Amino acid sequence: MEQIRAKVEESFTKANTGAKAWSTAYHTILGAAGIVGIIASLVSGAGITGDILGMSSKTFIAVLSALAAMLTFIGGFGGFEKKWISNRQLRHDLNMIKVDMDANDADEKTIRTKYKEAMSRHESIFVGDSI
Repeated sequence: MEQIRAKVEESFTKANTGAKAWSTAYHTILGAAGIVGIIASLVSGAGITGDILGMSSKTFIAVLSALAAMLTFIGGFGGFEKKWISNRQLRHDLNMIKVDMDANDADEKTIRTKYKEAMSRHESIFVGDSI
């Protein structure tokens, strides 16, 4: 049982780190895209005609708008949300397996089966049902 326990702990640590990292990436990019878009809108609406950071206000607004679009694109197509959710789900599944392992009547074969199912579910989020 110690071998599977070590495997579950290692996978749990990775899933926990992944959940935090992908959550940070996902929410930071979405938040930044929104803030940059708002700033572009405010600068545009304020009718500023002078230079901003060495650029004409028109160029500055265009750069901010492009940056907001790029961040939104990266957030959507980078799959950060999927990766965040997948790692959260795996972390939860592994935590439930850890609870099962702590039971006095824990069955190693059942634990191994649950572990394999959790890992397969984690992978299937990215590749669909093809595995």
